Amino acid sequence: MKIFLKKIKSASIKILNTTIILCFIISIYNHSQKTPPFTLKQITVEGNSYLNQEDIKSLINKDNKKSISQYDIAKIKKNIEKQLFIKNADIKIKNFNNLYIKIEERIPVALIINENKQNFIDIENTLLPVNIKSLNTFPVPLINIKENDSIDKYEETAFSIIKYILNEYPNMYRNISEIFITESLITIITDNNTSIYVDPNMPIANINKLKEFEKSIKHLKNIDDHQYINLIYEKQIVVKERDSFNHG
Repeated sequence: MKIFLKKIKSASIKILNTTIILCFIISIYNHSQKTPPFTLKQITVEGNSYLNQEDIKSLINKDNKKSISQYDIAKIKKNIEKQLFIKNADIKIKNFNNLYIKIEERIPVALIINENKQNFIDIENTLLPVNIKSLNTFPVPLINIKENDSIDKYEETAFSIIKYILNEYPNMYRNISEIFITESLITIITDNNTSIYVDPNMPIANINKLKEFEKSIKHLKNIDDHQYINLIYEKQIVVKERDSFNHG
């Protein structure tokens, strides 16, 4: 009788253990149906400076019923790159539940002004919006276009000038406060208020002439020692030195 009872008890324990294991497996299965493994738990954003991380993260619709592998990375990339200040977004999945986003922002190189129209431009001539935040963040040269007709032509001239100076004459780029463009004359104003006159029909040649002129005087003077520098004449440069009491 005792042996019989022991066998019943042993069988009951095995049934109980099996039942517990089955319930545990069923619970895990049911949970996995509601929350699949490797769901998106973290979004990491790097490379942003101007843009807010939370604004970038808000462009991604998190779905707790989807595994991270089910997210359409190409679609997310396209959606992020629609934002005006984003040039490129590199997106990867890390640690099975982290969406890693590396941002390359567009950086304005000039602010173009024409009557009531204002736009930043970057090195690729992409137009970017002007607002209080962008104005305070990007202290770039102003390009003031005074002509009302053929605005596209003057914007292209302005872009060519600023791009060339930025790439080939960076010291001058950092010293430019404003550029005025008319049909007959381009005037570059430095931070210390030196006026540089450029022929709009040959701006790059004139910029190169200025570069050579600066090299020739570097041991004696600098650009800002002049009230103006006129580059429009083919074989000469006309300058007026700043009076010492008005310097700066």
